Amino acid sequence: MTLRLWQGSALQAEISFTDPVTGLPLAVTGVSMTAKAPDGASVSMAVALVDGSVSTYRGFAETGGKHGTWSVRAGCTAPHAAWDERQVVILPSVVL
Repeated sequence: MTLRLWQGSALQAEISFTDPVTGLPLAVTGVSMTAKAPDGASVSMAVALVDGSVSTYRGFAETGGKHGTWSVRAGCTAPHAAWDERQVVILPSVVL
């Protein structure tokens, strides 16, 4: 699945960590999110734990008006290193 946003939108992503055996929420450490712009530039995303959660984090980054396909990589370092990557398409603005 690819998420599509309009140019000028802020990029937001959410990741939830679950125990692979039980499927229950898993508290983790070392959470980070990085966005890669269409021109290859990396943007560190501000990351925060979602209120009331032990395993869901939300990341935020400004797109700087760049449109095209962005990649968002999110993961943690402990208790086990795990990473996931998804694509987001930022569409050109249609405002004249």
